[in-house]
Amino acid sequence: MVMLESDDQQPLGGKDARRPYRARGLTISAIEYAAISYKTVLPIPIWFAYFQNASLFGLFLSSALAGSYLACALFKTSKSVHEFTRAFSRRYDFGSKAFSCAHGTPATKADVEKLGLEFECAICQQKEIIAPLKLECDHVFCEECVEPWFEKDNTTCPLCRAVVVEKKKDELKSLSGGETHFLPVVF
Repeated sequence: MVMLESDDQQPLGGKDARRPYRARGLTISAIEYAAISYKTVLPIPIWFAYFQNASLFGLFLSSALAGSYLACALFKTSKSVHEFTRAFSRRYDFGSKAFSCAHGTPATKADVEKLGLEFECAICQQKEIIAPLKLECDHVFCEECVEPWFEKDNTTCPLCRAVVVEKKKDELKSLSGGETHFLPVVF
């Protein structure tokens, strides 16, 4: 059974039917990017004071080291703050109608009627689909089922393997593995 709404052009499921794990995941991602930004900013004054020590490096070398360190640190800080604002805006926009899934569009009543009454999600094999998601190849899945597929950096439809998502260079890196790099944090 597919949850239907009255209007043919309205997406099925809507913001109330989206699974809470998505909102929770976006919140945790925003918090992680805030922590990364904090870890980037925290050592700047300490290293800057160290590089400014004229008695250790000499006046010219300490000025050059402090200036180059500050330039690199500001570049890295601006990048991490930009990633945090993007993650925060994704979480903030999640419940609004402006939020569209990066991997497909919410299926409409007309899309689901084309599939027939015996339609079931190809991933979970359930007939009851809440918040169906239609990919560019016209396959429809439960949003809860297909999102983990794309979160593992897959770019194809799980059913027909057609490329439905192009990798974007500016897309936020998935932090689901919990990895952060130690070396950039030190300097």
